[in-house]
Amino acid sequence: MSSLVLVYLSFTKRLKMNPEYLMYEMDEIESEAHLRIGRCETREEVEDLQRDLLGRTGRVGVVLRRLSEISPTARSEVGQRANDLILIIRGLLDGARGGV
Repeated sequence: MSSLVLVYLSFTKRLKMNPEYLMYEMDEIESEAHLRIGRCETREEVEDLQRDLLGRTGRVGVVLRRLSEISPTARSEVGQRANDLILIIRGLLDGARGGV
């Protein structure tokens, strides 16, 4: 591997361990959830979206697994945002289930 590739890989790994990056990622997930949930037309689409966002290998699950990579002081704030995000997404999904 070239040294440029190694530098890039090292940079992206550090970026993903950065608490600010995780907060940004959760903001992106929330925006995506609002858009995608608004487009759901069937209960099956809502359930598929729930798996994509909240499932064990879903977008929020990936963020939760990364919590162990950040400092304990930042972990509290990022973890609280993750919990809030889960509640927001569940509320949106419940609303979408009622509308389809």
